[in-house]
Amino acid sequence: MIIRRDLRKKGLASKLIEALLGALTLQGIDQATLIFPPDQARMVNLSKDLGFSIIPDGTAQVCASKRLQVAAAG
Repeated sequence: MIIRRDLRKKGLASKLIEALLGALTLQGIDQATLIFPPDQARMVNLSKDLGFSIIPDGTAQVCASKRLQVAAAG
């Protein structure tokens, strides 16, 4: 995702990712992965703030993973 420069530092990226995570859990998806270039320090920090773990993946990209709480069917 790319946030327009004049809209940065307003929490938009975290709101978008949180909305996406909510939609994923409603679909029964139990894990999310973010992949981004290593020079994106803001994205590393945001990932950690949202509970993602940074995991080595052996590429030139940063990979962040998070287990999601899927709502019980019923």
